[in-house]
Amino acid sequence: MLAELPAPVEVAEDTLEALARVTGPRIFDLGAPIAEQMPQWPEAGSRRLSRSWMVAPAERRGAGAITFAVEAIQASLHTSTHIDAVVHVQFDGLIHGGEAVASASGNGFFERGGVESIPPIIVPFVLLDVARAAGADAIDDDAEVGPDELERALDQDGASIEPGTAVLVRTGKIRSFSIGDAYLSAQPGLTVEAGEWLCEKGIALLGSDTAGTEPIPSSHPEGALHKLMLFDRGIPLVENLVLEQLARFDRRRGIFVCLPLKLVGATASWVRPVAIA
Repeated sequence: MLAELPAPVEVAEDTLEALARVTGPRIFDLGAPIAEQMPQWPEAGSRRLSRSWMVAPAERRGAGAITFAVEAIQASLHTSTHIDAVVHVQFDGLIHGGEAVASASGNGFFERGGVESIPPIIVPFVLLDVARAAGADAIDDDAEVGPDELERALDQDGASIEPGTAVLVRTGKIRSFSIGDAYLSAQPGLTVEAGEWLCEKGIALLGSDTAGTEPIPSSHPEGALHKLMLFDRGIPLVENLVLEQLARFDRRRGIFVCLPLKLVGATASWVRPVAIA
């Protein structure tokens, strides 16, 4: 497997230019905690996050004794801050690119299109603070964010969305992440029209501070925005981003860094993204 490692990639010119524009840069941690108390989807059932010792911590035995502790963790990767691979969504028995699910998957994982195929992400970002544009700390749980709401947030500082940009959408929903599973019962989110509006601008990635990117419940068919972004366009989604500090310090442009784990054949990966802004 190591023989298949990709060659180093040059840093894109627009990324270098975006970094040069950052004055007095700070590093903002955009990741949420991963713990038993985090919101977990009902379908997780008995596979909610759990831990067990593989090598239990040992009591000290004599001065200078060296002991080890090793644990195992079971959980869904579609919890906390994570990135969705394109194979997270299938349509008419196909995955993104048109291959049949039956030939692309087997033995409990995808042989093609898994999250390990997403390269390290280091791209310019634009923060669209929809909540601030609406004059609120957070928009309503039943709010649907369309192109008008995105454009209003974009116009706040006269910004533009260039091709290859990561767009991070703040609704304020992540402020209630600590309430656990109730956080998932209703969520604001983007409409399919908003997704199409972003795709027309050539974005590289869509991130949000919600668990599902699209509204829960939604006026569109379930998963319609996921299908558009992942299946139709092959654009990764990052969910449960913590965007509060970026908003507090009014940092709406900079560099977005996100490094998916090389979980071969997986439909998602936990990530701990940062913004340099």
